[in-house]
Amino acid sequence: MAAINLLTGDVFEKFGNRKRSGRLSLLVDMANENIYAVPIGVEHIDFVRELIGRDSFDTLKMRRYIPVHVDRYPTPDWSGDVNGLVTGVSGMEISYGARHTKEDLRGAHQIVRKLIEKSNIEVNLQEDKVIERYSI
Repeated sequence: MAAINLLTGDVFEKFGNRKRSGRLSLLVDMANENIYAVPIGVEHIDFVRELIGRDSFDTLKMRRYIPVHVDRYPTPDWSGDVNGLVTGVSGMEISYGARHTKEDLRGAHQIVRKLIEKSNIEVNLQEDKVIERYSI
């Protein structure tokens, strides 16, 4: 599980269209600002458990991993604009009770904004949200 440092066509091709057309689900590790793409067919909780230790179900350890969803107008070559950025909600929060600080949620949102900018992807946000419902 290697961290990503650019959102390339290859990243979208391999991990895009997760649960909806054009969606790329990311996890930001706030301890080191590493960004991971969540594989298609893998739930956030299971991916985080791979990162922290398969036998672990420690929501305190999970706290440092913030989910961020990047939505893009789907095109065959992944050239569409980013039209959505939603941070702070996945099954990990809803079903398993993982909670994050508001500061970490906002920080993860900005880290992914910088990643998008660094990747030279056009942005035309229709949705730009930090969900604080599951914050502490």
